[in-house]
Amino acid sequence: MKLTRSPEVLVSEEQRSPLLLLLGLLGLVRSCSAQTPFKKFEVQHVQPNSLPCDQAMISVNKAAQKCTPTHTFLHKAPQDVIAICRLPTTPCRSGQNKCHLSACPVRMTECQLIGKDQFPNCRYTDTHRVQNFIVACDPRQPGDPRDPLLPVYLD
Repeated sequence: MKLTRSPEVLVSEEQRSPLLLLLGLLGLVRSCSAQTPFKKFEVQHVQPNSLPCDQAMISVNKAAQKCTPTHTFLHKAPQDVIAICRLPTTPCRSGQNKCHLSACPVRMTECQLIGKDQFPNCRYTDTHRVQNFIVACDPRQPGDPRDPLLPVYLD
């Protein structure tokens, strides 16, 4: 048996292989679970088929660990929302020049928290609208769709 000497521990080659495999798997799980800003935006705001706010807000509130007071869902396919980033820029509320205004009105739902409910028992009213929206777009990151700019924030 070949031994490798580290400053404090003797580790055999047989012991080191499973340890390296385990560390590699942990790194893979961590990289797969990391969400890019676009993926987070998609999960939180893009909802092709409308759901009641009480149901739709469960994942948003779970991520925030609180009852989110107001939240908007866009009822469009992800590719249609991504396409907005190809339109001309318009100033964002923050003053940055990376926002884009949708060319056409879209169906959306605004969820408004009722009263002072405590997480996780959050209840919402649903307000359905058809209107234009503005998204902030940033360059794609590894693992994102191939479009050069992707929505990351609903302005």
